[in-house]
Amino acid sequence: MSREKRLRWLFAVFGILLLFSMLDYFYHRDRIYAGVFVDGLDVGGKKSGEAAELLREKFRREQLAHREISLIFQENEWSASFFELGIAPDIEATITEAHAVGREEYHFLSYLQRISLRGKAVNLMPNFTVDSGLFPLALAEAAEVIRQEPQDATFSLTADRKMVEIIPDKIGRELDLPATLAALEQALENYSEIKSLYLAETPVIAAITAAYLESLNVREPIATFSTTFTAEDANRNHNILLAAKAIDRKLVFSGGQFSFNEVVGKATSQRGYREAPVIVGGELVEGIGGGICQVSSTLYNTILLADLSILERRNHGLAVAYLPPGRDATISYGWIDLRFLNDRNHAVWLRTFVDGNKLTVTFYGKVIPGHEVLILTTDLVSIEAQEEIIMTAELPKGVREQLRRGQSGYRVTVWRVKKMNGKEISREMLSQDSYRSVPYKYRVGTAQ
Repeated sequence: MSREKRLRWLFAVFGILLLFSMLDYFYHRDRIYAGVFVDGLDVGGKKSGEAAELLREKFRREQLAHREISLIFQENEWSASFFELGIAPDIEATITEAHAVGREEYHFLSYLQRISLRGKAVNLMPNFTVDSGLFPLALAEAAEVIRQEPQDATFSLTADRKMVEIIPDKIGRELDLPATLAALEQALENYSEIKSLYLAETPVIAAITAAYLESLNVREPIATFSTTFTAEDANRNHNILLAAKAIDRKLVFSGGQFSFNEVVGKATSQRGYREAPVIVGGELVEGIGGGICQVSSTLYNTILLADLSILERRNHGLAVAYLPPGRDATISYGWIDLRFLNDRNHAVWLRTFVDGNKLTVTFYGKVIPGHEVLILTTDLVSIEAQEEIIMTAELPKGVREQLRRGQSGYRVTVWRVKKMNGKEISREMLSQDSYRSVPYKYRVGTAQ
């Protein structure tokens, strides 16, 4: 055969193959190649729409939406259907995948691969989607059972109140929804075999850990101060207990500020406070919350002994019975506050104790070895109480009746002295306070 004839023959063969390939292409461009199955369903030779309808019919016959899955966590077990879990077959994605079989290369180059499908069929598993809204709802009951809240680490005192201990935190747990969803999606790759699904959990770390509390260096008492109250006024004592409880266990971080009014809040009857004597405008009258100032005053002295900076403090208009002049701190919500700054390099933990008729405020932190703080008063001037006489004919002449007990006034200067290993290192003037005197008040009779 001449070269010219061979070339014509080759071109003829090539043309026939090209024509056949083109006819094959146009015939199969919207058809799935023979030899392709979806979970045993023969979709070969079917157009995409026809194959999709066959697949839908298959799932309807199988009642796929009602298929149950056991959800298992430890000894607990729940049941949910495909529909409840939001599982649905992705028909479009499945048909797209089936249609792509034999089309990995250019049409002409994939011919042998398509021919091999007739002898070695490809069985695909359907694709599924999981509804992101329904899936969590179906697991809501299980999530509640699985959930265990973590427990924060806390400070605790030894029985003698001399050392701070740390009660360790406890790790909690909750349903790991993403991990559970990933396990379900993997199981759906062989959906007909799914019988159960083990729910995943994830640990929940406590917000306050033992390591964090340890880093605060709250270890032992750094300052303590006590005042006493009488048992005669039940309402006043009740208010003292409420206010003391409000500031108990408060933690003031290094560089942090403390406001008595912010922590204790407004003294109202709705919050449980009762009427008791209070000082208003230099007079002793009945008012809601009487006695709270004894808590603020006891706290004030503890602040001074802890060597913390006072940001706001004011003395009473009248001297109080439970503290010497210059050592008290009055408060009035929204007007007068007691505030301090923790300028130590560690946190300070406030504790209040009521033992019988004694109120104690103790600060816990880190002791500075050799450090000592003294509170001194100087220039104390007593202002003697005068007498106020009211003449009245309602009493016989010369009869004297006391209407009000008088009280001396004072002027005083208060100092904070700091020592290190017994040697004075600084002396700070804290305040120069004045207290009004209250005159004795009498009625004197004039009647003959």
